Amino acid sequence: MRVWIPGVPATFATRGEKPWRTTIQAHLRSSFPAGTALYMQFVLPEADPWKRVADLDNFCEPVFYAIGKASAWRRPMLRWWQAEKCFGAVPGLQITFLDAAPDSQPTRSGPILFEGRYAGQLPASALDAEVPAWLGETWKRPALSSRERLGVELCFADSRVNIGDVSTGRVKSLVDCLFPVVGGSAGAPHDWKIDRLTVSKAAMSIGAGVEISIFRLC
Repeated sequence: MRVWIPGVPATFATRGEKPWRTTIQAHLRSSFPAGTALYMQFVLPEADPWKRVADLDNFCEPVFYAIGKASAWRRPMLRWWQAEKCFGAVPGLQITFLDAAPDSQPTRSGPILFEGRYAGQLPASALDAEVPAWLGETWKRPALSSRERLGVELCFADSRVNIGDVSTGRVKSLVDCLFPVVGGSAGAPHDWKIDRLTVSKAAMSIGAGVEISIFRLC
């Protein structure tokens, strides 16, 4: 099932979040399929410079909240989701509800900049030091300082990780800790460079922890 929701997407903890959540709920039917995978494409207004430095993960939180309010769907059900942001003349959000993660992923259109598996304690906040320290040892290069269009993939081994809990959960904390690669600093990462974010869980093939891939979008 695919739904187009017109309007200007808002990030969580902003003045526009509540009306945007209401708009999303109004366009959803309570009978839609409660699958375990979601694809979200946020089309942002071309003329708004602030949207160009807005974090992609922050756009996802109001969506998950609104879906839960409009149906019996709950965030822990998610096993895969992908979000993308782009700019266009007609802003809005396209949500695609899937029964399961797609068999094939979108082709990475640019070179892989970083790939590794972190097996330590998952961060609980943007200020956790363990992931940045691990990245610093693994990356061994300066952070990306110029404007890049980045794709990030996070694949959690543990099926108990709630990948739908963005604002206070593991996903946002982990994204915020990627600053040694994407740029910025502790508490102020440049994750606005991420234009595609893919998150999945229950990846038993990787053993434990989380597999992190960062690549350039062309």
